[in-house]
Amino acid sequence: MWFFLILLFINTILLQAALSPADTFFKKKNCDSQCIFNKELSLESISSFPTNCSRVCTFLSLNEYSGINESKLTNLFKNVKVLIGGLSVSNTAFTSLKFLAPLEGIECSDDVGINIQNNNEMVDTGLINLKTIDCPTIFISAGFQMTGLNVPKLERITYNLSQNIGITIMAPLDTFCITPIETRKFLSTRSPSLIGIVTAYCKPKNDSKLCNTPAEGCVEIYGNVVIGPTFDMSLMKNVEAIYGCLIINGTSLSNLNAFEKLHYVAHLSNGKPAIRIENNLLLTNATFPMLKRVYSNTIDEIIFKNNSEELLLDPFLCYGLRNVLSMDNEDAPTFDGETCEQVEKSAPERNVTYMDGKSKSATMVNNFHECFDFLVSVVIFVVTQL
Repeated sequence: MWFFLILLFINTILLQAALSPADTFFKKKNCDSQCIFNKELSLESISSFPTNCSRVCTFLSLNEYSGINESKLTNLFKNVKVLIGGLSVSNTAFTSLKFLAPLEGIECSDDVGINIQNNNEMVDTGLINLKTIDCPTIFISAGFQMTGLNVPKLERITYNLSQNIGITIMAPLDTFCITPIETRKFLSTRSPSLIGIVTAYCKPKNDSKLCNTPAEGCVEIYGNVVIGPTFDMSLMKNVEAIYGCLIINGTSLSNLNAFEKLHYVAHLSNGKPAIRIENNLLLTNATFPMLKRVYSNTIDEIIFKNNSEELLLDPFLCYGLRNVLSMDNEDAPTFDGETCEQVEKSAPERNVTYMDGKSKSATMVNNFHECFDFLVSVVIFVVTQL
């Protein structure tokens, strides 16, 4: 009995060893053997592609050597709803990936993601029905003709917690832009994740919920929000996203609770922070109630400057903000030019100085009260003697 069990165990180990990483991954994903295409797609292999499958398991790679035109690819993928494996399209003359338009989901392995780059004739991705991406990396570098992503139905980007999700959109061209809706989908990716968006916003069409400036009922704001001493904070109570920067300057706010629904702030202009909070002398709490992610193309994503001294006394205010927002940059946020580590180093001395100052202030107040009481008693005595 034991002999047969040992033999079965050895046979299983040998079988696993014989499987390629792709075979192992496809087995894990419960791929139908009739829907696995474990080859490089080319004119020679195209005839064996499983065109009748809606869920195809393949590491799809298209490049300048594939030799297959868009018309043939359209017919090839007309039934494919889910791609299991990965997607790489590089150095092609495709004008879009509209041949993958039926695709609704892409699921990748740990070491393969979505890679679209160096396609100089491509105008957009054409992935108009793509809803879900379950991949560790997404890298899209726009060519000279590319004007946008064109993924209007994208709902979520996920991957297992074993590794970070990396998303990079590189398109530093005047012809390209990303929509606020697309930006929000990327920003809503779970943490930890690394996101890089090097491009500009497309100017959106405003409606009752998307506004250019804060107004009653706005849920999203396209543009910079500047809050000063006379700003009506009730206008921010429903705002969930700001596609621009947030500046809070010279207010009497003691906390940031008025931003009760704010989830995202994303500023795509180079070299400028997404949030700048300065000259608010009563501000003693730096926590946004619901903020999930802040993005800008600078290391100084959030700056606090010249606010209440109390913000510099507790380094955990700084660390807490960094952790909640899953900031991968140790230079952010900054308080009066100091990182969290620098605030922590200086906090003990500051606390002593601060408490000494409070003690001196209390002594001065007590002395004033004693002096005032003495003067009052003198006045009362003089009056009674008249």
